[in-house]
Amino acid sequence: RSLFKKWTPAENTRHVLLVLSSGVDLSEGLQDTNPALNTPLQQAVEVAQRAHVTVYTIYAPDPGRAMHRDWVNINGQGSLAELADDTGGQDFHDLFGNPVSLEPYLQSIQHLLGQQYLLTFLAQTNQAGKWSSLHVTSEQSGIQLHAPSRVFIPNS
Repeated sequence: RSLFKKWTPAENTRHVLLVLSSGVDLSEGLQDTNPALNTPLQQAVEVAQRAHVTVYTIYAPDPGRAMHRDWVNINGQGSLAELADDTGGQDFHDLFGNPVSLEPYLQSIQHLLGQQYLLTFLAQTNQAGKWSSLHVTSEQSGIQLHAPSRVFIPNS
């Protein structure tokens, strides 16, 4: 979360973060590794969205003692997926194992970064200073789009 705070939104500037992690944050205890209950995850998503940071995640399981529980691994993957999806990025994982190679994931991310476009839109003035959900679609079929799940509408 503190890294995102150093990046301030700026026009025509792209901020991207690649996270290689198990996705498990035990700071709030084992039960709170569930993405829906994970307050630090929600805070990180919000700060990343405010700073216009796109996050790509690669799941790499932690061999630590708490990681032998399948539900903790599933929660970790879910947390990484939520962080990536909610910021307009994408998550990558190889089920529950370590990736054999990072190269395919890095090539995919490089390809995705080369396919990014700046989207501008007009927001309703009564939404200033608030979060607004965002849904981006294409009139052309067969197009896969990644965009943040919501955007912060700053005060004018």
